[in-house]
Amino acid sequence: MKTYISWSKYIKALNKIVEYFKDEKFDVIVGLTRGGLIPAVYVSHAWNVPIMPFNPHSLHADGTPRENIILPISSSVVRKVLIIDDLSDTGKTLSKCFEFFTNKGFVCSTTSVYINEDITEFKPDFTVFNSNNKWIVFPYEFYENIDKKGKDEK
Repeated sequence: MKTYISWSKYIKALNKIVEYFKDEKFDVIVGLTRGGLIPAVYVSHAWNVPIMPFNPHSLHADGTPRENIILPISSSVVRKVLIIDDLSDTGKTLSKCFEFFTNKGFVCSTTSVYINEDITEFKPDFTVFNSNNKWIVFPYEFYENIDKKGKDEK
């Protein structure tokens, strides 16, 4: 079963993330590629805080790098980061990114728009919705669900 999210509902969810962390002073928003980039850009604009995209596939499951990763930030200058993704399903992606940045000396908080509370191994500090084991189709993914005749499969 799929759950389709409208832009309106998605923006409201992002505003809840902005509101939840409003008293925090983050130095950088880390957007996990690819689903975390849109919420990261939104939050970055809301707080006027820089964004840094990060590819979680460059890490092993335990958060150790698969290759030499050169970060454009240093924990001696940048202390607090918010790691954001669109969905925490198993939690493995957020977990390994949290481990990586924490091990580099950053103070990390985590958030996602959705979480699959039934199976996640890692609970972000804040999540807006529980997916209830449904496949979430974000508004920027709708084009994948249009058949050749241009009709939406919803």
